[in-house]
Amino acid sequence: PALVAFPGAIDTELMAALPVVAKIGAEGVIAVGCADGRGLAVKVADGALRALDPAAVWAVREVLDLPIAGAALAALAEPAVHNSRGAVVGRLSVAASS
Repeated sequence: PALVAFPGAIDTELMAALPVVAKIGAEGVIAVGCADGRGLAVKVADGALRALDPAAVWAVREVLDLPIAGAALAALAEPAVHNSRGAVVGRLSVAASS
């Protein structure tokens, strides 16, 4: 995992925590694959990376039905939003409908 990106990157953290392969692509894309042949790709429509981490964690949990545990993935699932002074002013989260 450390050779794919860096500590804290969604693809690295998914591979460190779960039996998957994952890679971020250009323009807000991530692909995740499982050894059993299942996989998924997530694309953020506007290409912004800010939404990619929580969307990827949600998709791995809900679509691939894999357990999400650990501080690194929890932080990526709901990342803090900071103002210009560095204070936390909110959190990003996924709002999904079924």
